[in-house]
Amino acid sequence: MNLRPSLHPSVLRTQVDYELLVSKSSLIARERSHGTRRPPPAAKLGPSISIPLTTVSMEGSFDAYVSISFPGAGGALSAPLLVDSGNNSLIFPEYAAIASLPGFAQNYQVLEYDIREPWGCPACKLRGPIKLPTADNGFLCIPDCIFYACTGPNEDGDRTNNFGTGCLVPRKLGTIDTQSPLAVCKDYPFAEFNYAPAVQIFQPGYGPLIVGNSFLTLYRDIPNGYQLFKIIEGQYWMSLRPKTLVVGNRRTNWPGDLATSSLALIDTGGGPVFLSDPENVIWARDWPPQAPLPRWVGGSYCCQATSANLVITLCDANKKEFSYTIDTKKLPPLVQGLTLVMCERCSYMGSLDDGKTPQNGMNIGGVSALFNYILIDYVSARVGLKAKPSELI
Repeated sequence: MNLRPSLHPSVLRTQVDYELLVSKSSLIARERSHGTRRPPPAAKLGPSISIPLTTVSMEGSFDAYVSISFPGAGGALSAPLLVDSGNNSLIFPEYAAIASLPGFAQNYQVLEYDIREPWGCPACKLRGPIKLPTADNGFLCIPDCIFYACTGPNEDGDRTNNFGTGCLVPRKLGTIDTQSPLAVCKDYPFAEFNYAPAVQIFQPGYGPLIVGNSFLTLYRDIPNGYQLFKIIEGQYWMSLRPKTLVVGNRRTNWPGDLATSSLALIDTGGGPVFLSDPENVIWARDWPPQAPLPRWVGGSYCCQATSANLVITLCDANKKEFSYTIDTKKLPPLVQGLTLVMCERCSYMGSLDDGKTPQNGMNIGGVSALFNYILIDYVSARVGLKAKPSELI
């Protein structure tokens, strides 16, 4: 079975790492609620609502997690779910946990039985409400969410826990299409990723660092200051086009002759920028200062890495452009040592339809989300980008 690939390798590698995340996330949630035992209220519906995220970082990469709740759960939060812009659906690991809740039959409709979710777990597809914790210690209810719930593990023995935030097409309300839960949040269809400064996310030490100072903010209307771009149609991942790439002080010729078919995957987690360069425009040339290849390169081939500053320009099919600089001086020492991985074929970039030809393109990497706010417009299938002030990087 071909399981759906991820945009980047998971930061958490072991069950021990994940159990630490579960424990620390519970502590962070209790600290946010100031120890109150009262039932959490409904969120106060203003122009925006902030959803707290927990970030986990290790070896220069990071991911974000969110916990959710369900009617009948008494406000109890689930174990953390990976916030994933490379997926456009909610995948909950335990169908039995939902089915055992009081009022399940009244709250939920099982749309499909005995199916497989995108990472290969046997699952059901459900329709019903989920609840997101808010920064004011309340809950935002999304009443008509279509999502998967795993009934068993996949072939690797894992159950998927994934809160997909990706957007591939304009949202469709009232259908049974699997969409991000954020797409069907009728009153707040614009989602902004606002991560804590890098110095808070990355600190020296062994094992994963888990902190709770990042937010996913939902808006009624598009906030000011964003440049908005139409997502490239017909792609598996939420993407724009890469237009130019500067490494150090040298403007490269990449993406070269394949520019009109190249992709820039919008990844809201992970680590450095990485790319596939099947036409050998840059990967085999010297780009000092060189950096050690990360261990996740794995199934990729013909790779090199650099810690040079980068200037990236992205565009859409309408030729609108956005440029930003990844300046290592603004990053803590822990993440200054690697900015770009260049491969003839990077295994995380996927292939064209023939399954053999590497997809020419880049993943903009979690490092780009440290330098920019990223907005998703689920109404019109657009991505917005806005540079962060220097003091917030």
